[in-house]
Formats: sequence, C-alpha cells, structure tokens
Amino acid sequence: MPHWGEDWWLGFSVPLLSFSFPRQEPAERITWLSALQNTSATAKELWADERVRWFLCAYIFYIDGVHAVKTSAAHFGAVLGFGSADLVKAFLVVQVIGIPAALAFGWLGSRWGAVRMIVFALFGYVVLTLWGSQISPGNITLAGLTFPSVWLIAGGVGLVQGGVQALSRSYFAELVPPGREIVYFGFYSMMGKFAAFLGPLLGALAGWLFTNAGDETSTERAGFASFALLFLVGLILLLKTQRAEKPKR
Repeated sequence: MPHWGEDWWLGFSVPLLSFSFPRQEPAERITWLSALQNTSATAKELWADERVRWFLCAYIFYIDGVHAVKTSAAHFGAVLGFGSADLVKAFLVVQVIGIPAALAFGWLGSRWGAVRMIVFALFGYVVLTLWGSQISPGNITLAGLTFPSVWLIAGGVGLVQGGVQALSRSYFAELVPPGREIVYFGFYSMMGKFAAFLGPLLGALAGWLFTNAGDETSTERAGFASFALLFLVGLILLLKTQRAEKPKR
C-alpha cells in the first residue's frame, strides 16, 4: 500500500490550479489630499442632515458617559472599599443581566421606538451615576436576598448598557441614506472614539472642584457623579433629533 505522507494535499490542489482566475484591476491610488477631500465632503453631508447632526452630537456625549462608567467602575469600587471578590462578581452580574436586557431593549425598541428606549436608558444612567456616587461598602437585603450594595448598581448598569449601544446603532441605521452605509458608519465609529476624553476630563475637573478634605473618597465620588451630566446633555440633544425634519432623499 503506497505511503502518501504529507503530500496528499497536492492531489487536491490540481483541480484548483487548473482553473483560470480573472485578472484583478489595480486599485486606484488614494492620496492624502483626496482622502481629506472625501472626508470633508462626507462631514458636510452629515452636517447638512439635521437629524444625523443632532444624533451624532448626542451620541458623542452619552456614549462617552457609557465608556466612562465602564472604565472607572473598578477603580471607583476599590477606592470606596469594596473587596476584589465583590467587584469581580459585580462585573459578572453586568454580563449576566446585560445579554437578556439588550435583547429585551431591542424588542421594546421595535414596538415603542428606538429613541424612546434610548431616552429611558440614559435616564437610568443618570440615576445610577448619582446614586452610585453615594453608596458605601456593605450588604443590602432586597426581596429576601442579601448581597453587596455594589451588585445592585452593577445590575442597573447591565440593564441599560447593552440596550443603549445596540439601539443607537439600530436608530442610526435608519438615518443613513441608501448606499452611504460605509462612510456614515465610519463617522459613527470615529465619533465614539473621538469623545473618549470627555468623561475622564469631566471626572477629573469635578473631583478637583468638589474635593472634601474630611472625606478621602470625595474626589472619586464627585467624578463619578459628574458622568450624569454627559447623559443629560446627550438626552437633550437626542430629543432634538426627533424634532428635526426628515430630509428629502
């Protein structure tokens, strides 16, 4: 019996190599100048659409608030005195609640409207940031169950975090004119990354302004509470999106 060794694949490659492949035309060379001109033209197109303009302005603020809460949660909990085990479990609570909550938000958004559900989620974030800035280490009892207080905040974040991100993409897709999906969502993604400095800057400024010498955690508490301003501004701008006239395509 012949021994094929490691060369068996050569036999299967013969039919593939026998096909003639179409010639690929060389891609058009893109210069820095043409890239800047295309970007500028797209930005003007986005700005001319009033609904897209207000939505992206709103998105810059509230999505940065979402990222700020997510990235500062571990440090904030540690400063307040929560143990590492409680914080790890709190992150698990966010994930366990976040997946079904995102699905529920999507279903409710299809029935009640994406903007209405995003507004609900942003209002929830305002409550969570203001309330979360006041919590202290310890257990609470709710419905006969006793658990660390940070878990309740984590459950609230999990409830709204996935929903606001998914519905934002869904609503923006409704605003995009046909055939412009790639460039529009390119700007959408860029806006989310561009605004990443707002939350840390606002938190640092609030912590500096409202530091209390008698409370070692006052800087972090003030910074965490300041994130509510990002959600409030985003909520107000988002409502302007609803009032804007729909452009004629």
